[in-house]
Amino acid sequence: MPRQLAVAIQDSEVTTVQRLGRQGLRNGDLLQWMVDEEIGVLVTPDRDFEYRQDLGRFGAGLVALVSRSNSRHVLLPLGEQIAVAIATVEPGTVVDVRANAASAPALSDSDAI
Repeated sequence: MPRQLAVAIQDSEVTTVQRLGRQGLRNGDLLQWMVDEEIGVLVTPDRDFEYRQDLGRFGAGLVALVSRSNSRHVLLPLGEQIAVAIATVEPGTVVDVRANAASAPALSDSDAI
């Protein structure tokens, strides 16, 4: 996910796994670390995360970003929706934030990975 997304999400204390030096943690270890650090919500573009982990066991909320791309052009406009999801997600539950494919800008060649 683009790091700029953390800035676009207002009214929430947001950081990135990379900024915290935890990018190498596997999903279960990441959730346990979140519990230990009292981090209550994970925002991820990994739509299968909820099916591979028992969120209730860890007491973490999950905000799943559902879009055709993880590029900043697609995700940054979702900042307000993501902030609302972060504020309302309950521990052990998932809130999907969907990018509207019709209104999302087309990808240019420079956006390709």
